[in-house]
Amino acid sequence: MCYIAFMQEVTITRYAHNQHHELRDTIADEDVLNIDVVYGPPHNRNTFRLSSTMRTPGNDEELVLGLLFSLGIINHLDDVHDVTSCKRGRLDPMAQQTITITLNPRLSFSPLNFSFGMPRYSSCGICGIASVDAQTRPLTHKDISIEADLLITLLEKMAAAQTAFKQTGGTHAAALFDYQGHLISCHEDVGRHNALDKLIGAMLKSHALPLHRSILLMSSRASFEIVQKAATAHIPIVAVVSAVSSLAVTYAYASNITLIGFLRGERFNVYAHPYRISSS
Repeated sequence: MCYIAFMQEVTITRYAHNQHHELRDTIADEDVLNIDVVYGPPHNRNTFRLSSTMRTPGNDEELVLGLLFSLGIINHLDDVHDVTSCKRGRLDPMAQQTITITLNPRLSFSPLNFSFGMPRYSSCGICGIASVDAQTRPLTHKDISIEADLLITLLEKMAAAQTAFKQTGGTHAAALFDYQGHLISCHEDVGRHNALDKLIGAMLKSHALPLHRSILLMSSRASFEIVQKAATAHIPIVAVVSAVSSLAVTYAYASNITLIGFLRGERFNVYAHPYRISSS
């Protein structure tokens, strides 16, 4: 299951070998998405602007559901009463899309946990949160292991699913695989965190959470937020093609997540819990 990210065609001037000419080029689309949360009892509803995020349009509902799940605002699809989307001023090219999530009245939500008026950029995983919860809930699934050779094959499978990246070179991918190496889902976005939120949101909508027996592969580096989001979805193995941060390693150890970095060619580094990776 793969989702095509939005793209745009533009006219550019290309310089090469001391010559230049005009041609059409395809670039990744980036636009503003406002996220509003409606909460409280039916007789006293309140609306809170949770975030204004830069993202690649497409699968916006999945992105928002995944973000709210990762933030701990919702735990199940039943926690959401309604999802609506609108774009005011459709003839205005600068009009912004707004997704409104109406929470189940029984759900407890406090805007005080989030800072007001803070934009969330495409590169930001937890921008706008008033504090980072350092508590971890270690994953309990320790009897799972995969062959190192299988892990290496996932790169090619993710690359084949990166439709937008092939044409633009400007998007990140979050790909989910089962333990046999079959691609479950792949999402692309200009922001690596957005791509992962879309993936988790799609799994939430399909009632596939928790993801105990799955592998997450990201076409980016791994910061704390990537590992934290994977932990909320109970993904035991996280691999990235680039570097990992120190806090990502610390959180992976505490969460019992196998963290892999620099997955390139036939090599990779295991930074936390290598017991899940076996070699023939």
